[in-house]
Amino acid sequence: MESIGIVLKDIMGNSAVFIAGKEAVIVSAVSIVISVFIGILGLKLIRVWNAVIGFVAGALLGFSVTYLMGLEAVPVLIAAGVAGLVFAILNSVFKKFGAFWVCFLGMAGTVLAITNAGNWIMLAVCGAVGLIFAILAMIWFEPFVIIATALAGGFGAGMMIYDLAGLKNVIFMWIISIGITFIGIVIQFIMKSSEINKKQVRRANAIKKETSKEEEIEMARTMLIDLDDDDDDEDEE
Repeated sequence: MESIGIVLKDIMGNSAVFIAGKEAVIVSAVSIVISVFIGILGLKLIRVWNAVIGFVAGALLGFSVTYLMGLEAVPVLIAAGVAGLVFAILNSVFKKFGAFWVCFLGMAGTVLAITNAGNWIMLAVCGAVGLIFAILAMIWFEPFVIIATALAGGFGAGMMIYDLAGLKNVIFMWIISIGITFIGIVIQFIMKSSEINKKQVRRANAIKKETSKEEEIEMARTMLIDLDDDDDDEDEE
């Protein structure tokens, strides 16, 4: 127990030093880029986000269970890594299962960040919003995954841009966040529409080829029948 505590203390201490000064700007910039990618490629890369969320959730679960069991640092970290890998694989293989957690955590985290919830009632509200979006995503998968990821990515990027730019008026945060969210929703729906159109074109081409083959076969059969009729006429003469 003491050893894992020392490890965590060292990690947290080193992280605090790492993200100081210029490094903090780099970390924020990377976080903004990732958030924007989530906002505009939420549905397109849903299996990737499923895997990432699965790994984080599994690692936290494995860490918590083994730490509470009183294991030493190395077994705890190994368990966290294995659990994270298992959850990442499950989430990426079972797309809807993984998307449920992406929508739940994305929306709950977004509401939590916006409201800055500090009591159990508001935390319950955040969880309820996340759960509602996650359930709706299981019923109407693509539209609600698009909306949930666009909101999570848009407000995640908007809040970090607001802080990084040192803006004081919170209205700017809302404008930036809503703007990125809107762009993300539009881009994702356009990409999905384009994907549907391509599938329809491929299906139409496949039907056209099948019809063409059937017509060729029918023409060949007709020609053979005509040849047989000609042969019969010659035999009769």
